[in-house]
Amino acid sequence: MNVIYTPEVWYFLVMLLTFVGLAIIKIPISVSLMFSALAGSIAFGEFFPLRHLVEGGFGYIDTILVIGSAMIFMESIKVSGLLDTIAGNMTIALHKKPTFLLVLLTFFIMIAGMITGSSTATVLTTGAIAFPVLKNLGLSKRRAGS
Repeated sequence: MNVIYTPEVWYFLVMLLTFVGLAIIKIPISVSLMFSALAGSIAFGEFFPLRHLVEGGFGYIDTILVIGSAMIFMESIKVSGLLDTIAGNMTIALHKKPTFLLVLLTFFIMIAGMITGSSTATVLTTGAIAFPVLKNLGLSKRRAGS
């Protein structure tokens, strides 16, 4: 039996094309994944698989809560100006000692992850603050961004 003719391949292709199409028009990834799952279920013949969507979501409720609360916490300290203040003070105090600045900046980025438990929240907030500091140290835009 040829693999192309199995129904699962067609469901996968429907989901893949839906996801790629939504990504091309700049829909957020989370929304694209949700619509891809719905497109796959419609292709399978089940219009709205509420039971599967709810069970799948509750399987990751602890992870969702950790990431959500970490994003709220990190965004609140970013908006309050605390992250900018810390990064600015580190740069002013250690601009003549780049090795120490780099070590302290690494700790600055890691401490946010230790507090929140979410690397996603940390990278999205402290990474944006650390970029100008790394660029001022003489790193290229590409290296500072990665």
